[in-house]
Parts: sequence; structure tokens; C-alpha cells
Amino acid sequence: TRDVAQLKVIKALGSGAFGTAWLVRHKTHGRTYALKSLDKLTIKRQNWTSVVVREKDILARLPPHPCVITLHNAFQSPTQLFMLMELATGGELFALIEKFERFQLDTARFFAACVVLAIGHLHKHGVIFRDLKPENLLLTSKGYLKLIDMGFAKRLGHGEKTYTLCGTPYYLAPEMILHRGHSFPLDWWCVGVLTYEMIEGEPPFSGSSEMEVYGKVTRLQYSCSDRFNDNSSDFVIKMLKKEPEGRLGNLRN
Repeated sequence: TRDVAQLKVIKALGSGAFGTAWLVRHKTHGRTYALKSLDKLTIKRQNWTSVVVREKDILARLPPHPCVITLHNAFQSPTQLFMLMELATGGELFALIEKFERFQLDTARFFAACVVLAIGHLHKHGVIFRDLKPENLLLTSKGYLKLIDMGFAKRLGHGEKTYTLCGTPYYLAPEMILHRGHSFPLDWWCVGVLTYEMIEGEPPFSGSSEMEVYGKVTRLQYSCSDRFNDNSSDFVIKMLKKEPEGRLGNLRN
């Protein structure tokens, strides 16, 4: 599909800063998709053109993976940019955490495994994600997680670092807060934070201000409650290493 006229809009799925996601059905073969519609004028006004183009390019070049959302096509009208995406109908992981407050260990382990596979796939293809959080994970109808939203994702060469401050305060890694430059290990830190949040019901580092949160992150000021067993606490502790070189996911082999 390279023409929005071939698609029938069923309903809005949600809206963000730059546009709306629609549930659409192809008029010929009847398959359903998510159509991300972005307003060109808003993108230009906010100086987000390069971000949107980068997201489209990363998704278009990424080989398909069961735990990463697929971009089927991208096209445009005079006023809109369109991204035709695979549909994940189970809602955000964020909503599920809100509903249940926290997960049993086997559920958290399953979701963490989905995320590890997704991040591993991105890294294998030279992409750092940089914005892992429950809002950027959608559930499929079968209960698997899919990574969405490549707005902060970036291609990095081997040994290369990047210095942009981006992401969500509770999830920022020490090297980003301390402006030391960051690379692929940053995503593994975020996997540790997400796993902790799924088990505990709240992130490991929290506070009344961003500076308080950042202080706790750089001091590694957190603890695992009795909701964790030995395996889960060991996994989180090995992800939440202050030095990227010692972080699980960034070790030899």
C-alpha cells in the first residue's frame, strides 16, 4: 500500500505530540494495520524533521523480528506523513502494570525475555534504542511484547559514543546523567530498570525532583525487596552496574 485511499479508517488508537495513530483496514485484502499520521507543519515547527526521518529510516532498514514492531510502508500527502505499521492489539505494558500494580516473577521474566530479544536485535543491526519504558512496549494478541517508537533510536558504529541527553528521568543511565557519552550498554541498564519496575511496581530510582532521581542513580541507591528471588535480584544487580563495561549484556560473549 502506497496510497492512503486504499485504507478504510476504523477508529483512532491514540494521539501524540505530532499526530494520531489510526486503526485501518485495507479495502482490497481486508488486513488491519496501525496507521501513524504525522502533521508536517507541526513537525517542522518543532524542529523534529530529522527525528521523524531517522525513525522511518531505522524501521525501514531493520529486518523483521517477533518482538519489534514492523513498518510495512511509509508515504505522504501534501500535509501529512504516514507510517503503515503492524498492529499490536493488546495495549501498552504501562497500562498492564497500572492495572496489576506489579507482576509475578514468571510474568516479569517472560516480558523481560521479550525485551532482551528486541534490544539484542537492534544492537545486532547497529541501533541503540535509548527510550525503553513501559509506554514503548505493546502487547500482541498472543501476549508477546513488541518494542515501538524509534524516536530516540540512533545508528552507532562499533566503539562509537553519542552524547545527547534523551529518554525518561527514571530510566536514565549514569553515563548519560554524567555526560560521559553513551553507547549500547545504556539499553541494558534500562532493561534492568524495567525488570525491577515490573517486579516491584515502581522504578528502582525515584524522588520528588529529577535531581534527586539522578543523585540516587549515580550513587546506585536502591534495594531489592523480598518480592525478588535470588535469580531476579542477581539479574537486576548485574544490569544496574554504574560502569557500562561491567554491565550484563556488554560483557565478552
